[in-house]
Amino acid sequence: MTVINSKLNSGAEGLLVLEAAKLLESGKNYEQVVEIIEETINRAKIYVSVNTFKYMVRGGRVSAMKGFIGKILNLKPIISIDENGKGIAFGKTFSTKANTKKILDIVKKANQENRIISYNVVHANCHIKASELALKLTENLGQAPEYITEISPVVGLNAGILAIAVSFISC
Repeated sequence: MTVINSKLNSGAEGLLVLEAAKLLESGKNYEQVVEIIEETINRAKIYVSVNTFKYMVRGGRVSAMKGFIGKILNLKPIISIDENGKGIAFGKTFSTKANTKKILDIVKKANQENRIISYNVVHANCHIKASELALKLTENLGQAPEYITEISPVVGLNAGILAIAVSFISC
């Protein structure tokens, strides 16, 4: 057994597990799979559209003051994970619709720079929005997501209800 610290979570980590399964199924041996997955980690990304700062304040990820200011300004953050596995504020907008557009732009740019080979959409109790986002991504990328599913409880705890995320692995 080999423990691999992906420094990722949720949908991004799920894509790595799915990739490992595909590699094993294709005939790669254990050592090859470990090596390929360790190389793939740097090409995996996640972008989470957060509907409210409330849960991030509760979880201690954001100070009460920043959460209050975010609420007053109606800010909607986009959270990602840096190369060290730390959550970072990647961007912010004033509406969930603008967050969705910004995430679509991020994915489109990433695909132009280094073709996206797989992606998924995960969400916290917003099935319809997740399906709509997946449809737009399918149109933009020319491929359907690997899957659409509920977000992991840990991410949901901090991101809160109505959070939606896109994860992908690029070449």
